[in-house]
Amino acid sequence: MKKTFFILYLFLGVTFIFGQPDPLEVAPAQIENQQQWVDSIYKKLSINEKIGQLFMPMVFSKRDSTHYKESLELIEKYHIGGVVFSLGGPVKQSEWLNAFQKASKIP
Repeated sequence: MKKTFFILYLFLGVTFIFGQPDPLEVAPAQIENQQQWVDSIYKKLSINEKIGQLFMPMVFSKRDSTHYKESLELIEKYHIGGVVFSLGGPVKQSEWLNAFQKASKIP
């Protein structure tokens, strides 16, 4: 039993030490460019849009078109900041997400 845990810890240690670099890690110049872009978008938002960006409702792609339309309405009317997908398959979630992105005024 101890041998199994030792091998597991050894494997995890090697994985963390020699693993892939963080894909989100960027150069300082890129961080500054990203920050400028975010600031330029944020400055253009109304107070209601800024408040809407704080919300991320659950979306269930397994449900019917009524739920889809309600979710789309939240995006268009309240400018929500994102969605959290649950209960559904990847194909339908991608279709819904593409439609939501298209309907959103704010990237």
